[in-house]
Amino acid sequence: MNSFKIVAALGMIVWAGAGCQKIEVAQEIPKITWEAVSDGMERIELPLRDASSTHVIAYAFDTEKFSFDFAYSTTAKTIASWMPEYPKAAAILNGVYFHEDYTPSGDLIDEGKRTTNRRFDLDKSEYLVLAPVFGIGNSTGSEAGQSYPMLVRDGKDVVEVDSGKTARRTFAGIRDDGKAVFGLLDEGEISLYALSRELARPELGLEAALNLDGGPSTGMVVREPDESINSIFAVPVVIVITRK
Repeated sequence: MNSFKIVAALGMIVWAGAGCQKIEVAQEIPKITWEAVSDGMERIELPLRDASSTHVIAYAFDTEKFSFDFAYSTTAKTIASWMPEYPKAAAILNGVYFHEDYTPSGDLIDEGKRTTNRRFDLDKSEYLVLAPVFGIGNSTGSEAGQSYPMLVRDGKDVVEVDSGKTARRTFAGIRDDGKAVFGLLDEGEISLYALSRELARPELGLEAALNLDGGPSTGMVVREPDESINSIFAVPVVIVITRK
C-alpha cells in the first residue's frame, strides 16, 4: 500500500509517495511588498483577490520629502493634461467629488481659501488634509478637501453594506509608518464594500484610507517612475505631489 506525505517549507509543498519516481513541487507564490522606486517613494501592485486582471496600484510618499496640494480650476482637464502645468510634480491624481458645473461638491480649501460654500455631512465624510500636515479627519488645514466614505480606519475595513454598485476607484491613505499613500484601480470596477476589504489587506499596511472621486474621473500620472493611468473625464480638482 502506497503512502504519501506533505513537506512544506518556505512556501513550497513537496509531495513524496512511497514507490513513486516523481516528486512534484508547487511553485512558490512571490510575496507582494512595497518596492522603492526613488528617494522617499515606493510602489506596490496588488492583484484583487477575485479578479486577477485588476490591480490596486499605489504609491507611498515620505511626507518629509514631498509636499501635497490641491489644484482647482473650472477649466477641467484630464489628468494627463494637468501634468504640463506642473513640470516639477512627481505625480498628479484626481481629487474630490465635483458637480456638473465643475465646482467641488463638498468643502475644498485651496491655498487657505474656501472655493465653495457647500459642505458634506461631517458624520458621513472626512477631510483629506494635504497641508500643513498630511492627515485624514474632521479638522481642516490650508489644503483640505471633503470626501467619503472612509474605507479603512485603524487598519480595519469599515464599509459595512455592499451596495453592489461598482466603479473605478481612487483613494488616499496613511500607511502604518506615517507615509502618505495614493492609489487607484488600474482597470476594472469594484464596489466600495469590496475595496474597503482589499485596502485592509496586510500587504498594504494602511492605517487609514479615504475614497476619492472615481468612475471615469479616475486617473493618476507619475513622473518617477513613468506611469500613466489617465482619466476618461476631464476633472477640475487634482492632487499635486511635488518633491521638496
